[in-house]
Amino acid sequence: MANIFAITTANDTIKLNADRHGEAVFTVTDTIARPLRGLVKLKPLGDTKQQWLKLAGESERDFAAGGTQQFNVMLDVPANTPPGKYGFRLDVVSTVNPDEHFTEGPTVTAEFLPPKARPPSKAWMIPVALIVLALIVGGIVWIATRKKTVTVPPVEGLKIEQARDLLKKAQLQFKEAQVPATNQALVGTVKSAIPKPGETVELTTSVALEVYGPVKLETVADVLAAKGEALANADPLATELRNREPEGPSRRGFYIGLAAAEGHTLPGPGKDKIRDSLSPAEQLGFNKAVEFSLERNKNNNLELAAKGAAIAKADLKVAEVRNVNRSVIYWQGFDVATGIFGDPALGALGNTLRGPGSDKIRDSLSPQAREGFEASVKFHLSRNYKR
Repeated sequence: MANIFAITTANDTIKLNADRHGEAVFTVTDTIARPLRGLVKLKPLGDTKQQWLKLAGESERDFAAGGTQQFNVMLDVPANTPPGKYGFRLDVVSTVNPDEHFTEGPTVTAEFLPPKARPPSKAWMIPVALIVLALIVGGIVWIATRKKTVTVPPVEGLKIEQARDLLKKAQLQFKEAQVPATNQALVGTVKSAIPKPGETVELTTSVALEVYGPVKLETVADVLAAKGEALANADPLATELRNREPEGPSRRGFYIGLAAAEGHTLPGPGKDKIRDSLSPAEQLGFNKAVEFSLERNKNNNLELAAKGAAIAKADLKVAEVRNVNRSVIYWQGFDVATGIFGDPALGALGNTLRGPGSDKIRDSLSPQAREGFEASVKFHLSRNYKR
C-alpha cells in the first residue's frame, strides 16, 4: 500500500443529536508532487451499517499537486438501533491505481447512551405535594422575583421553533443570525447560543442564536473570488491575464473562474451553475479564466508551462520569440512546447524530435495555444542544444 494521501479529522468522536444524526469532517491532502484524482470510500466498522453513512458532495475529485479537499460524512443511526458505539472511517484511493495507491483514514466513533429509565410513579405524593406547595409557593415567588435570574435552556441542536419556545418560557429575549449550513438537513437548526446553555443570566439578557441557513450562491462566489485572487497572484501567466481584465465585475468573474476550475481538466455542470449565477460582465472574465485553467491542467501542461516560462525568463532569445504574440493563451502553448523541446540545461526535457506524446499534448490545446506551441517547436528544433 502506498499512502499517497494524508487523511485527518479534527475529532475522533462525534455526538449524535436528538434525531441520532452526527457529522464528521475529513481533510484529505495529496502528498505527492503531482495532480491526482481520488475516490473516497466510506468504511463502516463494527456494528455500523453501510446505509447509515452518506457523503456530502462528490466522492470522486481532482487534487492539485499538494492540494487539499474536505469531505463531510453524515451518520444517521436508525431509531430501533440499540445503544452503543458505532465507528467508521473515510478511505481514499487513486482512480489510476486503486489496488496499490490507497490510504485508510482515522477511525471516528459515534456513541449514544440508552435513555434514562423513567422514575416510578409517585402519584401518592400529589396530595402531600399540594399541601407543601401551598406553604412554599409564596416563598418561591419571592425568591424568584428577588433574584431576577434564569438559566439559559438547552437550545443548541434544536430546531429554531423549539428554541424560541424554550427561550420565551424562560422569559429571555433573543436575536438570530444565519450561518451557512454544511448540508440541507441542518437548515433551521440552532448551531450555537451565547450565553451558553446552562449559564445563569439576568432576565434582561438577550441570547444570541446562530441558526443554520441555506448556502447562497453569492456567498460561494465571494469565497471563490478570494481564493482565485490568491491563485492569480501566485502564477505569473495568470497574473498577466488577470491584469488585462478591467477592475470591477470582469476581474471578479476572472477570480471566480480561476478558483472554480482549479485542478480541473474539463468543463462541467458545477462550473456552469456558478457561471450562470454571475452577471454578464462577470461571465466574460469567468470564461477566460476557465479556458486558461482547463488548458493549463491537461496532460501535465501545468508543470511543462512552468518550466517553459522559467526558461523564457532566463533566455532572452526565447523571450523575444515568445513575445511576438502578446496573447497569454499563445504564451501558454509556447511555454508548454519550450518545456518539452527547450534547452535541457535550463530544465527542459530537451526532446529533439516530435512524437505521439508531444502531438497529443498539442492536440489538447486551443487553436491559439496550438499556434504558440508550433512556433516554439519550430524555434527550439532550429537550435542545437548541448545534451
